[in-house]
Amino acid sequence: MAMIVPLPKSVRDLLDKNTHLGLQLDKYVQSWDEELFSKPGDDTGKLSERVQKPTVELIARKSRTEPPGLNYAGLFARWQAVAAARGAMTFKAKTVGPLTLHLARASALENAGICLHPIYGFVYLPGTGLKGMARAFAETVWLPTQTDQKKAWQQIEDVFGWAPNPDRVKQIRDPHHPAEVRHDPSDPRTEITASSGQIVFLDAWPEKWTPLVVDILNNHHFSYYQNQEPPGDWDSPRPVYFLAVSAGHTFCFALAKRRADVPDQLLQLATEWLVGALEYEGAGAKTASGYGSFKLTETPKLFSSDNIDKTWKGALAKQKRAEFACTLELVTPAFLAGPLQKEEDCELRPATLRGMLRWWWRTMHAAHVDAATLYRMESAIWGDTNSCGAVRVTVEPLDNVKPVLFDKNKVRDENKLPAPPNKRTTQGLNYFTFGMDDMRRENGQRQRYQRYYIMPGAKWRVTMRVRPKIYEIKNDKGIVIEKWDLSVSDVLPQAQAALWLLCYYGGVGSKSRKGFGCFDVPAELSSWNLEKCKEVAAKFRKACNRSTQKGCDAPTLETMISGEELPVGWKNVWWILDRIGAAAQAFAQQYAKNPQKLALGLPRNVRGRFNLGEHVAKTNRHASPLIFHVGRQNGNYVVRCVGFPSPELPADRTRKASQNFLTQAIQTITANLKSAFSNSQGAAMQPARFPTGQPGQSPGAGARPTSAPAPSLPTLKSGDEVEVTIVEDPKGKGRLFAKHEPTGLVGNIIDPNNVPDKTIGAKIRVFIHLINMKQKQIQFKAKK
Repeated sequence: MAMIVPLPKSVRDLLDKNTHLGLQLDKYVQSWDEELFSKPGDDTGKLSERVQKPTVELIARKSRTEPPGLNYAGLFARWQAVAAARGAMTFKAKTVGPLTLHLARASALENAGICLHPIYGFVYLPGTGLKGMARAFAETVWLPTQTDQKKAWQQIEDVFGWAPNPDRVKQIRDPHHPAEVRHDPSDPRTEITASSGQIVFLDAWPEKWTPLVVDILNNHHFSYYQNQEPPGDWDSPRPVYFLAVSAGHTFCFALAKRRADVPDQLLQLATEWLVGALEYEGAGAKTASGYGSFKLTETPKLFSSDNIDKTWKGALAKQKRAEFACTLELVTPAFLAGPLQKEEDCELRPATLRGMLRWWWRTMHAAHVDAATLYRMESAIWGDTNSCGAVRVTVEPLDNVKPVLFDKNKVRDENKLPAPPNKRTTQGLNYFTFGMDDMRRENGQRQRYQRYYIMPGAKWRVTMRVRPKIYEIKNDKGIVIEKWDLSVSDVLPQAQAALWLLCYYGGVGSKSRKGFGCFDVPAELSSWNLEKCKEVAAKFRKACNRSTQKGCDAPTLETMISGEELPVGWKNVWWILDRIGAAAQAFAQQYAKNPQKLALGLPRNVRGRFNLGEHVAKTNRHASPLIFHVGRQNGNYVVRCVGFPSPELPADRTRKASQNFLTQAIQTITANLKSAFSNSQGAAMQPARFPTGQPGQSPGAGARPTSAPAPSLPTLKSGDEVEVTIVEDPKGKGRLFAKHEPTGLVGNIIDPNNVPDKTIGAKIRVFIHLINMKQKQIQFKAKK
């Protein structure tokens, strides 16, 4: 696609001179495709739907270096001079995790923006936002801990001001609220209906020019969140790309008195509230997902950290907040990644952990409530697009977590993994790491694609901070017709139970269902078990006044099949993962040409009749219903395997058919593993080796061709009928791809349900839907 900015050519010719990131993001987005014509002879082009990711990537690249001629150091010196002239209280704080803000502001892109200075284009935190978060902390955390509520509320109003709005009228009329009518001290008979705040919150500037990074959130259950359909494992993720500031960047904050006669106590209180909000609640957007956390690096004057600690502990005691912290340690390698899938974003992101916690949380309730009720309960705990959730999750690495490039051959050789029994059998490790290190043909060239992983032993400090919440039921008009208060003691056990389930049965990152990305159960959750998780789930449904219903078609703990726990005396985790992959492959080979193999998940190239459920029939996708986990117990490894029977594999609302098949699979695989683990293999008893791979074509990196360039491309256009060969999805995501042999171009088929033969290697006739010869991009449309 030839993307251009939809502006006159005379303007476009000048855009290369633009260095303002805000203008680039808001006004000069390449969103028009010249090569897509609505009809022959029409040269107006078409607005492209593939705009957001390339745009935020462009902004991130441009932000890596300070624009020439900007002199940010000089600008920042002027900011410091202004703050000093105002007698401002200043301090510095560093981002502990990612920071993003103003995602929902008016922009050409959806939820992709970030707050950039309107004149100079650097990222900053507006004073209005800082004032708002400081007030929220003062009202919800600090105020409940004060003995003299009326005096405390007056101090809040003195700092932030007040106005005769409906909220204030309601507060004064509420006998349980400390707000009162304010009078003029010099004339007690005169009411003061409005007043400006006595403390000024200045914009917070970064200490130096701060680059931006591309971040991503994946909506794995779009139809569930939009239409309240069951959150099944057949949904395809919908990524949303946006801009953020990474951890480790310092911002400078300043607060000043509006007048010289303002008491020092108000400035001190305002500073404590702002610092408390930055450290405990987070700044900007997506704070519930761990964004916006700060840590003080320079303490302000008139500031007492003891006061903030006392306030927070008081809020915990008053049950206005609750807190749980633990250390997570990796047991198996984790293929973690952000939007780039490079070394720099191979890290445990708060959004990744939070997403997995949501998945395991749903398993506690899906058997007892319908999809609509499950969605409302989940929104109360974890949040939705309309309101923040009750649980905030932050993640902080405890040591230097260094990613390693995965090289399957080096891992095999240096750990002396056993060879497959025959040529038809893949190495067990390779079978379960498909897509993490393989060769792909892109743009007519074979290139090596490798992912990075984090080694076992990496540790993160995870903190969950919980606030009270209201469970609401609304009618079709959006009016609340029923609501129930949820205390922090109702909410916190939900997050703890989800974390225990994740650490005991699951994992994070790519291949997490194959035994990768597993955590050890933290000591703080050692007393938990499956029954306790079910108990706290039942208590929560009771707190929401929800009686047991029919349930919905999603994975549930009530139908989960648990295999025998297998203790392993081996020391080499690669050997364990390799044997798990080999055992799973051996079972799958028993159904090599049997359509019943589809019960292990889709997509699979198996012919024959198999009664897929309606959702899977539409998406041709279903995650593996088997989940393997490698944990630790009494200092040794232990292997667990659980299965979640699906109502779609095959179509059966009772899940009996899936349950019978998965039970057989777990029993067979467990017996195979038990036999393998009973042998004291020499290399298996040695500590695992984690060799550093040699870069080939890691995701997003420059290509290193291993063959000659493709021949010149023939002339093709949209609508041409061509013969193509069905090939594997280059990224291993289960989509249907085809290759046009004469050009070597590979692209997806946009309507895979209309393809009669999806077998890899099958030759079919299709139409070209889109093609761009210059960028070597192509899409196909099936013949109906």
